[in-house]
Amino acid sequence: MHKLICLLCDSQFSQAVTWSALFLLKPDEKVCHSCRSKFKKITGQICTLCGRPQSVHAVCRDCEVWKSRVSDSLLLRQ
Repeated sequence: MHKLICLLCDSQFSQAVTWSALFLLKPDEKVCHSCRSKFKKITGQICTLCGRPQSVHAVCRDCEVWKSRVSDSLLLRQ
């Protein structure tokens, strides 16, 4: 077993070392099973900048506000 620390809750968790993970150079998990089970997959339309779910595939209102307040060179890009 390989001991890791969850990036979200800082708890220690174990990851089994398998031959397939070793030969395929599979990266270590970064989040424990408890935190991962709380994730909800985003489907449908999203903001084109931040990925927030919304009714249209465009820039959301919050990102529009940020764009108006922050220099364009400081915005995150995909």
